[in-house]
Amino acid sequence: MSHQRFSENGSWTSPDYLLVIGSLALVGMAAIVALVGPARGYEFSIYDAYPVVFWVLAGVGLLVGQALLLRRAFGTADGRWRYGLAIVVGIEVLILLLPYLRGYPIFNRSDVLTHVGYINDIRRTNGLGARNIYPNIHILVLTLAYATGVKPMYVINSIPVVVTAFSVVATYALVTSLFDHRRALATLPFAVIFLGGTAHTNPSPYAQTVLIVPFVLYLFVRGQQLGSTPVRAALAIVLISLVIYHPLTTLFLFVVFAIYTVARVARGNSPISTDPSEQLGRSVGSTAAQLMVGVFVAWYSNFASVVGRFSTAYERLFAASGGGESRFEAYGSTVNRFSPALIDLVTIGAVKYGQSGLFIGLGGIYVAKSGIESLLGRARMGVYDLTFTASFLVFTGLGAVFLFVDLFVGFGRLLVFARIFAALLVGTVAFDLYNRYGARRMVVGATALACVAVVVIGLVGVYHSPLETRQNQQVTEAELEGSAWLLEYRSTSVGIDERGINMWRFRDALYGTEGYGDRQVVATSGNSPPPHFGYDTNATLGASYDSDRYLVLTELGREYYPNMYPDYREFWSFESADYQRLERDGTVSHLYDNGEVDVYYVNGTE
Repeated sequence: MSHQRFSENGSWTSPDYLLVIGSLALVGMAAIVALVGPARGYEFSIYDAYPVVFWVLAGVGLLVGQALLLRRAFGTADGRWRYGLAIVVGIEVLILLLPYLRGYPIFNRSDVLTHVGYINDIRRTNGLGARNIYPNIHILVLTLAYATGVKPMYVINSIPVVVTAFSVVATYALVTSLFDHRRALATLPFAVIFLGGTAHTNPSPYAQTVLIVPFVLYLFVRGQQLGSTPVRAALAIVLISLVIYHPLTTLFLFVVFAIYTVARVARGNSPISTDPSEQLGRSVGSTAAQLMVGVFVAWYSNFASVVGRFSTAYERLFAASGGGESRFEAYGSTVNRFSPALIDLVTIGAVKYGQSGLFIGLGGIYVAKSGIESLLGRARMGVYDLTFTASFLVFTGLGAVFLFVDLFVGFGRLLVFARIFAALLVGTVAFDLYNRYGARRMVVGATALACVAVVVIGLVGVYHSPLETRQNQQVTEAELEGSAWLLEYRSTSVGIDERGINMWRFRDALYGTEGYGDRQVVATSGNSPPPHFGYDTNATLGASYDSDRYLVLTELGREYYPNMYPDYREFWSFESADYQRLERDGTVSHLYDNGEVDVYYVNGTE
């Protein structure tokens, strides 16, 4: 059979049938979303909000898109790969719109609430404020809010949808500027399927700047290839903006540019070369690095919190000052304490870190293949292949260091960069094996299995869920209303205990991060009520306190343990009987109830 085709026309894998299947999958998903309707309250998993067939259709549609891309990559002279890419983008956009379509007023219960607060500060004061470290995303959201007339808290979650679509386009532009057309299309199926994980649903600055990395790399590459002043100016503007978006992305990209400089030397470019393209390459690379360093120092040296984090990291690495528990130690402690079943450990690991593991494995295959070919003298990596390979190895290695050492960020942030560079490389393995070696059926089969893994892991990891012991990041109108009621009518002399909510985060979203009144002053680290409300040792909750307290309970707090750990009841800190007893407690007064949020007043009697 000719290698120009996967199968004969007329089979279910023909491009016409694939287009029909992919289009029907997208239409079917949209129909299901319309039929299901919005959420009626807090839901622990957005995955459970839709029937299994919805997610099956999503997987089928993404696989169809990948297949249409790979048909052209593996030799079929067919322009329908464009429809395949369109199907992928359409399905991804629909999935990312689910929080809006579910009717969530805000999506993300932590940082995003505070970012909404920063936006409200800018709107109120017409200034950035002294503590606003990365204001770019706040200005962007506020600009869109003014342009549309929609409140910022309802606008901010549109950012990941737009940025993800832009990231796909930028990735296509990057790979087509680096590789020939077919190799580029072999790369796309791995590089555009929710590669950033939950970054695609989190409008926080770091998450969004990670998605912009392909665009930065594209401008960097084109700046060296063309020597165009507009391209170089665009790169300068993007780099300056990126620095102010988030410091970590800046540092990681600086590492990439440093690796590129070393790669040029390793490729044998003479420092006194008269080749204009080589001189241009050194100019763009060094200028980009110098620009980032200058803006970084000028901006972040004004913020003590950023300087303090670098100081802490230095002490923990070189001054033997110890530090907190590393992520690896925390995982070990959890396993030793709760002795979870092996199937639960495998499930949590697969959902939480399966994507990183998959791409590290695929990237490792590329490294092994390239290393063998180099040793045998069959191939020599170009400067960009060498840069991406070294970047993949460096960020994978740094991720391992951050796993075992408690530094200023989690190791997952480095692994995102490792995944990006792995995804830019792994398509080459399939492309080269298919075209330069035998066993083409085996290559197609292995590539298909890899695509299935990319789609499945990408889909289950784009939103938090109980599968990884993380609750849905939904914020409800009831939670906003309940928080506003307490912050408006509370006594400032009485502290707040909370379960299922961080009041200071909601305070930020409702009143801003500064300039609020005395009633809205809330400790930045919330206090939790004692396990089982102290009923294990006391007759009343009040006996656990030496002063009066407010107690805030949400639906998330009440149902947390049954949804997160249904098979580990012996470790639950709260049960339904505890909540029932709370209603009969003579030291507790029920002040407020809106169906999802309850506010109690506890008379301390200790």
